[in-house]
Amino acid sequence: MRLLILNVVEVWFTAAFWLRVPYFLGVILLSFLGFSANGQETPTINWSAPADITYGIPLSAVQLNATATNSLAQIVPGTFTYAITLGTILNAGIGQILTVDFVPDDNVTYNGVNGTTVIINVNKATLTTTANNDTRVYGAANPSFTVSYSGFANS
Repeated sequence: MRLLILNVVEVWFTAAFWLRVPYFLGVILLSFLGFSANGQETPTINWSAPADITYGIPLSAVQLNATATNSLAQIVPGTFTYAITLGTILNAGIGQILTVDFVPDDNVTYNGVNGTTVIINVNKATLTTTANNDTRVYGAANPSFTVSYSGFANS
């Protein structure tokens, strides 16, 4: 009778529970839990699609507000680099893509995450033209008519 011994990995789930599984199953389980083959965890980037904005409103921390968490839902500190920076004014249009890359402060425990995206809609600004009130005495020449505008963005 032969005895086959498989490599074993141990995965810590709670303070009182160890799970032993054959190596190949362990790699699959670790991958499912967000760990890579090098033992580093890949954080989850949490970034909801921002509410629609109107043309002329610059991007702010309201729209560029991604966070990173680990498999225990704990915040992973690091640097977020957005492809479009704070203060940028996007053209009007629907379905515009915002992208972020994340580099963790602890690059021994965590992998970086590149290319996380969300969609933002930028609505057209409303432009209003209003004729200025003026009067004319009967028989007098017509006054010069003037208008005022509101709603111009970035002018």
